[in-house]
Amino acid sequence: MQDQVTCVGYTCPVCKRRVAVLRSSAPPKRGPFQYFESECECGFALRIPLDQIQQLDTWKETGRPL
Repeated sequence: MQDQVTCVGYTCPVCKRRVAVLRSSAPPKRGPFQYFESECECGFALRIPLDQIQQLDTWKETGRPL
C-alpha cells in the first residue's frame, strides 16, 4: 500500500506544474519563519510570506518520494 502525502503549494505561472511548498511527509524545518521559498523545476522562484500560506492550494499525492 502506498502512502498518501498531503501537499500545500501553487501552480507555476510559467510551466503550469504543481509546486509543493510544504509536504506532510517531510520533516519539519527549524523556524521561526517569515516566509517560505520555493522553486519550480522550470526555474521560476517564489517567496511566500507566512501569513499567505493558508491561501495556497492543497492536494494529495500517492507514493511520490520527497
